[in-house]
Amino acid sequence: MPKLNASVQKYTKTHTEETLQVVLAELKRGASNLLVVKKYGISRATLQFRLGTKFDKTRHVPNMYLTEIEENLSVKWIENSHLLFNKEFCG
Repeated sequence: MPKLNASVQKYTKTHTEETLQVVLAELKRGASNLLVVKKYGISRATLQFRLGTKFDKTRHVPNMYLTEIEENLSVKWIENSHLLFNKEFCG
């Protein structure tokens, strides 16, 4: 088992997602990778990863049980059933 060096600090990000988006926009406009790395303090490896084909920033959304159309139809059916129920018992 390898020995762990207690003096080695844990990695922490020095940039935010917003800063990274600004950097990527500058690179798309034609700025030099080296200049952008020095200006914003983001590692070259981070930029290469974000510019590469393996990066995919997808947001996780809850699984949907019904499509939007099915949900709208269900809502209309419930509203119509409620109206029929009220007419039978209230009027």
